[in-house]
Amino acid sequence: MTPDGRVLAGRYELDSLLGQGGMAEVYLGTDRVLGRRVAVKLISPEAMLKSPDIGARFAREARATGQLESRHITHTLDTGRDVETGRPYLVM
Repeated sequence: MTPDGRVLAGRYELDSLLGQGGMAEVYLGTDRVLGRRVAVKLISPEAMLKSPDIGARFAREARATGQLESRHITHTLDTGRDVETGRPYLVM
């Protein structure tokens, strides 16, 4: 689990853990550049070890959700990899 207050990509501050599942953790965060609240989905270390292709699967998820436009779903704002851990993340 990533400690609260950690900053991803020099931009997304992880404020508090909202939830976690078998594949990822979701944090309430702050986009330091835009000054707005975001949700950050971060692949868990355990999932990285269990599934070597999880990075590619997560990238496909980011592309797919990034193309969706509906007021009924969360919009994907950014995606990347944590430089310290290599863990993929998705910003919504």
